[in-house]
Amino acid sequence: MRKAIIFALVFGLIFWVILLFYFSTRPPLVSDKQAKWLYRALKTLDERLDFSKTKLFENVREFFTQVWFKGQEANSVEFLRKSAHFGLYLCLGAIAFFLFLAYTRKLPAAVLTGISLPALVGVFDEYAQSFVGRGSRLEDVIVDVSGAVTGVLFSLIFFFLYKVFERVRRRWSRERGPVHR
Repeated sequence: MRKAIIFALVFGLIFWVILLFYFSTRPPLVSDKQAKWLYRALKTLDERLDFSKTKLFENVREFFTQVWFKGQEANSVEFLRKSAHFGLYLCLGAIAFFLFLAYTRKLPAAVLTGISLPALVGVFDEYAQSFVGRGSRLEDVIVDVSGAVTGVLFSLIFFFLYKVFERVRRRWSRERGPVHR
């Protein structure tokens, strides 16, 4: 079972890195077109669900505008691009964390790899953009790393909740004793 999980996570990690490099190597016009298409799709979804008018959404948007744009106003497409960086690297951080946790069974190694591997991919991702006429930005790498850190933190919370749940389940099954039929 452990080997199957490791294999699935390795496959997921490779797939995710290829996906990241696919997006980062699109020429500027194609990348802009993709971002605007996603923006229109999210706008349509928002018109149906009306989530952008909630206090939570406004607070989250204000927080990330302060962090990513240093308080300067950013248009929705720019904000969406940064959010995509953040979300994609959040997933990469979580995948790398669980892969190295399953492989090494050492929490510090999983945390370190869950942050450093996405950081390395983020640097190469920005470097690769310079070959297709897009700019490389240190700010994007920082957003990528912050996404990976958030992914690792969510993964740690999930991991610890799982451990607590397992401990409670084992204790509960021991107290009940064997089931007689």
